[in-house]
Amino acid sequence: MNSFSNSETQYLLSDAANFRENTAPFRKASSAAPTFVADSCEEDTCEGCSAPAKAQLPPHWFRKHYPTVPTTMEMLSIDAAPAREVWMVSTDFQTRGHGQRGTKWESDCGDNLMFTFVFRPQGVCATEQFYLSEIACLAVAQTLDAYVEGVSVKWPNDVYVGAQKICGMLLNHQLRGAMVESTMVGIGINVNQPRFVSDAPNPISLQQLLGHRIDTEEVLESFVRYFETLYALWLAGDKTRLATAYQQRLFRREGVHPYEDTATGERFLATFEQVAPSGLLTLRDNAGALRTFDFKAVKFLLESSHGE
Repeated sequence: MNSFSNSETQYLLSDAANFRENTAPFRKASSAAPTFVADSCEEDTCEGCSAPAKAQLPPHWFRKHYPTVPTTMEMLSIDAAPAREVWMVSTDFQTRGHGQRGTKWESDCGDNLMFTFVFRPQGVCATEQFYLSEIACLAVAQTLDAYVEGVSVKWPNDVYVGAQKICGMLLNHQLRGAMVESTMVGIGINVNQPRFVSDAPNPISLQQLLGHRIDTEEVLESFVRYFETLYALWLAGDKTRLATAYQQRLFRREGVHPYEDTATGERFLATFEQVAPSGLLTLRDNAGALRTFDFKAVKFLLESSHGE
């Protein structure tokens, strides 16, 4: 992927179905980056809070910003982006925002960073698709390092500060034979949320940690820069470096902690052992037995034994 160009920032100015035809004039612009806020979608209920989408993105990233959408993942098709392009939708507010398996994502209008992007990863076989999760998680973690300490990744793809969740993400993949043809990444980062009122046990935002608001466009620009750098490692064949960086970032990488087997309800204490290229998590329990889990097959328990 290409490096940043401050003079060639481009934005997605049309609906995904008409993207290539309607944006052709903007692909040629190279002198001054246009400042453009996309039209609202039909479900716009959040008028007046949308700021200009001013993040400086690489020339092959195309972005459309809506004040309100049902969810950003609904606004793009997983196979929308051509090869070597990245298409992004961002929003101020989601009316049906959710996390993994339908859990509700709480976010006040205009306070946080919510976006989805699609692209066609190169050379990723289906059995190694978890490397794409590692890249996205590490890009968020490295972005947040500029603001706070103690950033970690909670397997498989949440980002924590200390013991509190600051970012969640969803990844969907479209396969062609044994290869990943297209990938969709949906990310929500708690940036300026002043308080949380849902029953989520441990959310936190940058504003709560720092005591002041942060420019969400600055956060987005930084994320894209780190994502590009990490994806370049994949293109260079440096799988070991990616896997090592991910495992070194893991929440509860050290020490003995409580977990629950979601299939049986059994609670147990264990230490971290490894994350396989497939994404499977292996823990070693207090009896010395190795236990391997797929996504959502194990629950991380708070030290007080309440589920996270």
